Amino acid sequence: MRGMIEIQNDGRVWRLLAETVKTTDREERIRVMGRNKAIILQSNRPYLRNRGLKYRRPTWKLVEGKGANMAVLEKIITAVMEMLEPNELTNK
Repeated sequence: MRGMIEIQNDGRVWRLLAETVKTTDREERIRVMGRNKAIILQSNRPYLRNRGLKYRRPTWKLVEGKGANMAVLEKIITAVMEMLEPNELTNK
């Protein structure tokens, strides 16, 4: 899966490309790329969905790259979750 996300920070709008790198039955990894930086986020969302816990919030962690600060990282995670949820509803 691949898509664009937008986040706002300090009056600026950042457009980032998010794409799924690896998906297993226990975890998924998503690469978020900006103009000259990239980070990889990992979540346990597939494991929770396979167990029937579709309302439980997944655990996210930064696997590769360097996050500027936690506030920006939380905004990126929120935008990625919003991008993933509509696709999850159409797959079932």
